[in-house]
Amino acid sequence: MYKIMLVLLLVAFAGLFFIKRPSGEPYLTLEDFKPGVTILATVSELLDETKAGSESQTTQVYKWQDESGIWHFSNRAEDASGAEVIELDGIINTLAPLEVLERNSAVATRQAQTASLPSLTPAPLAQVLDTTNQAKQLQQTIDNRKSELDTAIKTN
Repeated sequence: MYKIMLVLLLVAFAGLFFIKRPSGEPYLTLEDFKPGVTILATVSELLDETKAGSESQTTQVYKWQDESGIWHFSNRAEDASGAEVIELDGIINTLAPLEVLERNSAVATRQAQTASLPSLTPAPLAQVLDTTNQAKQLQQTIDNRKSELDTAIKTN
């Protein structure tokens, strides 16, 4: 198993000599192992390459506050009229907007769901005590079986 993992690791490392960057050069060369050349320089070059393509890109975000005082952000202008437009530079990670139900319809749905639930009335004290006693008896049975198993394991 260790031999297979070692071979896979060596193959993955060797692959870096053959896989090309977007600029056409391999990710790793023998010159990278000479003194004075650091891996950090290579990583910073990669970061510079990715930043170069994103400098001219801007993203518009719309910001507004609802009547409850909650702030909302969206990348779609049709989500709210009169929203403040914010322009962000660079590559921005965005999530698809969630379709939010109107607050009143959500409350009405929740009330309809709770109305269909049976009403919970407190159980009589005698029933609570009986259930508690049954739980204690069950725990005692479990403890007895555990000690029997422990004894059986020790004797074998």
